[in-house]
Amino acid sequence: SKLEIKYTISLHFPFTIGWHPYFSSTSLEESQLNFRSKKRIVLGQRNLIDAIETVNETGIVLNRAYDDCWLLEEQKIYFETPRYHMELTSSEPSGFVQIYTPPKPNVIAIEPTTGVPDSFNNKIGLKELMPNETYTIIWTIKVNSK
Repeated sequence: SKLEIKYTISLHFPFTIGWHPYFSSTSLEESQLNFRSKKRIVLGQRNLIDAIETVNETGIVLNRAYDDCWLLEEQKIYFETPRYHMELTSSEPSGFVQIYTPPKPNVIAIEPTTGVPDSFNNKIGLKELMPNETYTIIWTIKVNSK
């Protein structure tokens, strides 16, 4: 199965775009989330940036609660569960992923975004179109059963 989301913006204003899909698993602890990142955005109170850590991650272990953001080195995210494999890709050459686990068991939000929280103030990932410019981004999710 494949789902493609396309956003096109043609207004002159500063923006970031994020998408907040949630996924379920029969067991998050038996699932794997893989992506390449060298920078983790450390969020503090009210989801404002406290720091940017240097990391060398190819994924994370899903054994705790998350509300974390990473700068992606490659615009591909893989989520493998006991029942299915999901691949999320972006047409944007740079981007971020916010990972959030709500208080509900075995559910995770894998949120691709073009910027980080509070980007209007910190300018990280903030985009601004000039008059007559257009910006388009396409996020694609492919899901295969095991």
